Amino acid sequence: MATGDSSPRVPPATPSLGQLVRSGVRLMVWGRSDMGQLGLQAFGRSEFLGGSIWTPTQLETLEDKDVVGLAGGAFHTAFVTADGELYTSGCNDNGQLGRRTPGGSSSARPTHVTALESYNVAAAGCGATHTMVLTEQGGVLGWGGNEFGQTGCGSEGPDQHHPRPIKGLGDQRVVRLAVGANHALMLSGSGGVFAVGQGSFGALGQGEGLLENRSTPVPVLPLMPLGVVQVAAGENHSAALTADGRLYTWGRGKYGQLGHGDWGNRPRPVQVASLRGIRTKQVSCGADHTLVLAEAEAETEGKGGTGGADSSACRSLVYSFGRGTWGATGLGSTDNTCRPSRVQGLESQDVVQVSAGSRHSLALSASHQVFAFGNNDFGQLGLDPGLMSNGRGLPDTFHSSGGGGEGLLLVSPRRLTSLPALPVLAVLALGDASMVLLQEARPGENMVAGPHPARRAGRHLMPYDLPDLRHLAAAAATASEDGRMVREVVAAVEDVMSSPGYVLALFAEGKSSSSASGSGSGSASQTGTTAKAGRASLHQSLGVAVTQEATASRSSQEAAAAAGDSDKAGAEGGRGSEGSVPFVPVGMDVSAIQACFAALLRLYNREVVAALGNSLMKLLDAIFLLSSTGPVPGSRPASGGIPVGLGGIAGGSGGSGARSVLGTTVATPAAGASLRSFTGAAAAGVGVGAGSGDSVAGARLSLLRVLFVVFQCPLLSGSGMGLGLSSSLASRLISVALRLPGDALQLLCTWLVSLPLELLGGRVVRPLQQYLSKLAEGGMVGPDGRAEVLAAARVMAGLHAANEKAGGKLPFSEFNNQQLSTHVNLRSEYLLWLEVAGGRSTPPSGSAAAAISQPLMSLCQTPFLLTPEAKSRILQGEAHIQKEAEMNASAREALLQGFHPIYALFLDISVRRASILADTAQQLASRPPHHLKRPLRVSFVSQGVAEEGVDQGGVSREFFQLLVAEIFQPQFGMFTYSEESRTFWFNTSACLDDGAAGEFRMVGLVLGLAIYNGVILDVHFPKAVYKKLLGEPVGLPEMEEAFPTLGRSLRAVLAMDPDQVEDALCRNFEVQYDYFGEQRTVPLIPGGTSIPVTGANRAQYVQRLVEWTLNESVETQFRAFAYGFHQVCGGPALSLFRHEELELLICGLPHLDFGALEANARYEGGYHRQHPTIVMLWQLINEMDLDQKRRFLSFTTGCDRAPVAGLGALVLVIQRAGPDTDRLPTAHTCFNALVLPEYSSRAKMKAKLLTAIENAQGFGLK
Repeated sequence: MATGDSSPRVPPATPSLGQLVRSGVRLMVWGRSDMGQLGLQAFGRSEFLGGSIWTPTQLETLEDKDVVGLAGGAFHTAFVTADGELYTSGCNDNGQLGRRTPGGSSSARPTHVTALESYNVAAAGCGATHTMVLTEQGGVLGWGGNEFGQTGCGSEGPDQHHPRPIKGLGDQRVVRLAVGANHALMLSGSGGVFAVGQGSFGALGQGEGLLENRSTPVPVLPLMPLGVVQVAAGENHSAALTADGRLYTWGRGKYGQLGHGDWGNRPRPVQVASLRGIRTKQVSCGADHTLVLAEAEAETEGKGGTGGADSSACRSLVYSFGRGTWGATGLGSTDNTCRPSRVQGLESQDVVQVSAGSRHSLALSASHQVFAFGNNDFGQLGLDPGLMSNGRGLPDTFHSSGGGGEGLLLVSPRRLTSLPALPVLAVLALGDASMVLLQEARPGENMVAGPHPARRAGRHLMPYDLPDLRHLAAAAATASEDGRMVREVVAAVEDVMSSPGYVLALFAEGKSSSSASGSGSGSASQTGTTAKAGRASLHQSLGVAVTQEATASRSSQEAAAAAGDSDKAGAEGGRGSEGSVPFVPVGMDVSAIQACFAALLRLYNREVVAALGNSLMKLLDAIFLLSSTGPVPGSRPASGGIPVGLGGIAGGSGGSGARSVLGTTVATPAAGASLRSFTGAAAAGVGVGAGSGDSVAGARLSLLRVLFVVFQCPLLSGSGMGLGLSSSLASRLISVALRLPGDALQLLCTWLVSLPLELLGGRVVRPLQQYLSKLAEGGMVGPDGRAEVLAAARVMAGLHAANEKAGGKLPFSEFNNQQLSTHVNLRSEYLLWLEVAGGRSTPPSGSAAAAISQPLMSLCQTPFLLTPEAKSRILQGEAHIQKEAEMNASAREALLQGFHPIYALFLDISVRRASILADTAQQLASRPPHHLKRPLRVSFVSQGVAEEGVDQGGVSREFFQLLVAEIFQPQFGMFTYSEESRTFWFNTSACLDDGAAGEFRMVGLVLGLAIYNGVILDVHFPKAVYKKLLGEPVGLPEMEEAFPTLGRSLRAVLAMDPDQVEDALCRNFEVQYDYFGEQRTVPLIPGGTSIPVTGANRAQYVQRLVEWTLNESVETQFRAFAYGFHQVCGGPALSLFRHEELELLICGLPHLDFGALEANARYEGGYHRQHPTIVMLWQLINEMDLDQKRRFLSFTTGCDRAPVAGLGALVLVIQRAGPDTDRLPTAHTCFNALVLPEYSSRAKMKAKLLTAIENAQGFGLK
């Protein structure tokens, strides 16, 4: 937005008849008027009421003006009208009135500043010798004394007699202005705070060593992420109030006016620690004291060191701190105080506004009563002159030493009785004077006391009211033809959605849509929180959805342990304890976030969408800046030895160790302390953005919450009306997220996984997958392209780890990326993975959790992104590398021994069909282990003659198919078959001598050889076998799948009434099994045969029975089986697979999609897709039953199951074998080729094809 420095004033709309009625506003003034600052000179008269005005007097000069804004310094005053005009009066020695004053250096009559005719003035501020105004367009102009550059003209020195736009704000739109004696603070619509003028004592908040004056505005960087809604300036100190009610002060602290518990200065903003957990609603700075209006909660009882009445009796409390010499703090004494203390004299009042002057203060209650306290040398308290002259009836009065004994001071608040009985719109304490705006109410009208967001009078004296985006969008939707409404939405989006603090305030948990934006007196009271209440509220709404999930996770682990579910208890529990961080609630309202985004995008307006996208980019840029690794230039470490980076909030104590949190060094309890310090410190905080008060870790926790909001934006999923915002936004979001330390990223991912399933998938995971796919399709050109892919993969790694820890909320297939798996160079990724491992046989952990804490080097470190097909290709590539290495080594060895290398290149196996198992076992046992790494070449012998088939893959497939069928025959007794689960399990009774162990090793070898040579097997193991092969724990769920009846029974035992377990089961801690007709008993625990199962120990019984059944009873058998398997297939690539994928790799897909097979078929020899013979063929195939389809597949490919990627990945070649004939079709299984004659009829083709597929065993069939 333009600053308004050259924007012409927009003409006011033509008023309605009702608006032509006089405003009815009365302006009452009193106090010091020696320079005409009260403006009490009437038109046409030369004399004015000077000296001191002791009683409230109406300012008749402006009675025909609708005054909505007031401002004043020690000797001059400014008045803003509803028409956007500015009137000034008082001293003009430095040109601070913005106009010439004939006849002297002051003006006692408020006069229009004509130099501002082209501007709509919204608010004004007066310093000691200068004046500034804020325009409706968001621009700021300054004039007057410029000794310190306080007018913002770009230089220091000569006075500026004419209003000029200040320089250096760029496109910032200012919404609040606070002017101190010689400095000023400006609050932009996006929450940025800018300072200009005198830098002495650190009032500009630039940091240690940066105390020079500034003649152009400079940003107060530590406040950028906090969402400031109000700024206040005293003589040499400053204050800022955030949307969530935190107060920050800085500058001069000699009199305790900063409230930090000492008398020192602060060169940068520091949160007022004594007010942590108390929601502040307004702040006002006097010359050397500060007033704070806060929400009253029961928790605040006794805070501030003053004790007092029950705070729950009213909705707000007043705190004060600083110089008490003149009683301006209202604390009952003239002592200075350096900590916020409650003003007890106002505890029975519901105060709605406070205002601090140079040496006195005013307070306005909800009942339209005005209270004053402090110095009264010039009558600024407006009390009864008779009482003040002798002090009678005023127990809390003291003679003033500064007024020659003529004035008194009041150290406790006292109600003004001399004001007309009219509603009060606003109060202002300025210098040594006071002003009150009154409203003549209409009959029956009930007006709210004090400044209110719904009216202009005094609005700029209170915090900025955040725009309600949902309501604005709804209004724009109903007035679709009104471009002004859309522009309002665009402006609001640009302001709110580019500010980290505003985003937090807008979507803070517990805020309704209507109050989320309110920081003013009208709405702030609805959103208060205290430390205790804040911590209690963590168990409500979404922050709390995560809390419940964490609780559920702990409960599930306890239940899993009780159920003997070692997989869940062990795997989940292990993940939770190793490398995890303390849980911190989200504290954000997900429904409000989604509703806001939906309302904005529902407008279908490109300007709104572009504004949202650009604002979120600015938001991410701000977070990126705030996570900078370096300290603020020129700054020195804080007192605790903590260098604070951009946006760092000084505070906290040092320690013996330190670590980086979002780029800022943060003290930790000891050197080498755990990363848990980040969230551990933050978890102690209260409320959204509060974190741990001044703890940098707590402040940075706010940034995590902002990222939590951005991750849910629909623009990431391409809902950007063709503006191409998704990729750029995703890229920026990822780059910012990766600047987080590992534990912070892990916490963010935990929050995201706690989202409802449809949001987690649709708003978070799938948009990132789309972004990854676009990068992959672009070819990952150059180092930058590859770096972007790896960066996105690392964020996905965090999400995957959190998803696994949550029990697989999203199915693992949601994390597979088909485009990435297709376009990436898998061989290069694999080799780079090995290189990262330093040449070791086992690369670094490919787990997602490990990938969070360090940059990625290869996509093999994030195997969840790769499809099972891609992993299969990696495994085959690894096998190819090993085959080449073994063939080269064998060839060299053969040459050295005088043999031709051709005889040493393959693992040759020649078997008889009738004794395939014995021949295979004998030949494999006779080979050294390294020979198993050679390419397999199989030949069949029938009646002493080798069959004609040459093994190009098809012979091997048939070999494995026949061998596996033989292995699982019941007569061999190696495996038992469960009719219920239709799976095989290791025979507990199998002989466990060396020979039997060798047989199990041979079975493992067969499975390993099949994978190594790319052959799919028809085996039926329960998933427990595959989990055990990968070293994953197994428990009760695997028991239920392998042995359904037993598993259900054990689950029922856990669900039984504990008191009935012993009588119902009548079992001890033992298990019986059949060993060749003999019943054997095994104790499950020492002495278990005499220990009954009871309600107290049933969980242990279930756990031990599961362990014995799945592990101990078959330990020897499985160890030999696994040893044989890993002898061939134990390379690094196997670690990329999940147990589900390993099963898929070994067994293939049971589902046969012949439609996909037909779509990818290739035709040769004159055939084509529309050829009549081909049409008949596919019609016949589609009419076959499942068994016939499997036979056809086996006939043409050598395997009756689909490969990992499905039949769509298999190219079936159909060749023409001449014209019509009586010959059967033939197949080349090595090449997936069907040789099909051009049969003359459909019936003939069916007969010939069925005959072929049902008699297809063997090669060279005649």
